[in-house]
Amino acid sequence: MRTYRCVTEGAPMRLLVHHANAAPLRAGPDEWRGLTPDGHAQASELAERLAALPVERVLSSPSLRCRQTLVPLARRARTDVESCRLLTPAADPAELAEFLREDDTRDAVLCTHRSTLLCLFAHLAGPDSRFVGGLTHLDGLGMWLVHACRDGETRVHFLGLVREPQPASRPTARPAGPGASRRSSPATAPPSAPAVLPAPAAAIRRWP
Repeated sequence: MRTYRCVTEGAPMRLLVHHANAAPLRAGPDEWRGLTPDGHAQASELAERLAALPVERVLSSPSLRCRQTLVPLARRARTDVESCRLLTPAADPAELAEFLREDDTRDAVLCTHRSTLLCLFAHLAGPDSRFVGGLTHLDGLGMWLVHACRDGETRVHFLGLVREPQPASRPTARPAGPGASRRSSPATAPPSAPAVLPAPAAAIRRWP
């Protein structure tokens, strides 16, 4: 599993998260939709990946699926999941962008919705669509590093998606007889080394 360690050189860390896989709406308000079993597995994996980061606050849209996404992380960080109206689909993207520059979001992980993220990215990009390209693939639990630059701009760096758990591999069948060919079992992949959370300057240099 790929984990992250922080090398932001003292700069505040802010991570935006798109909620994990949610169940379809069957009855009641959309805010009541919770995570699927795969979604809960994604949430646990997120907490493990971010275990080495200095998480001070865990902020979420009031929707159940967003709060459930951050519960394992909040437990690891020994803090609570705080409800935040600026992470709802109805939030003003300009107000959210300003909130991401405030001290209240230093070293915070914030979980929100697809529409909220797309509106925020479009607001940050302005007339330059290059800054939105590549950031709209939101099929699952994704992570973005937010950096408030000294020039007054806010930059967003896509870190990747937390994939759904892979189905368990079937055991290799033994040869039927002495003359049957033997198939070697697939090699076990070595554990991934911790990925480096890009320093703010490195994150900016990756922009087109």
